[in-house]
Amino acid sequence: WSPYYCDANKVCGQWCPELDIMEANTGAFQATPHSCTDSSTPKYYSCDRNGQFQRTREHPGGYGPGPSNTIDTTRPFEVRTRFEGSPSANGSPPR
Repeated sequence: WSPYYCDANKVCGQWCPELDIMEANTGAFQATPHSCTDSSTPKYYSCDRNGQFQRTREHPGGYGPGPSNTIDTTRPFEVRTRFEGSPSANGSPPR
């Protein structure tokens, strides 16, 4: 158990919810939220290891090298992430 790090794959021996904001290379882009079972303590006992991802490979022509793609990864582009909403009463993000 580590008091300093946790993730949805139990790295360092502890489960916790995780949000992979950007997993990418020139051929694919993926964002993956991972949820965990509810717990009445700070310790979780299982999480969704695969996550609920959105990935570009499911949208041909959207992302990749070359001008035939909406996002041509051979050219510079910008990624922005925004979190909207208010935290819940217990301080957790809204679901």
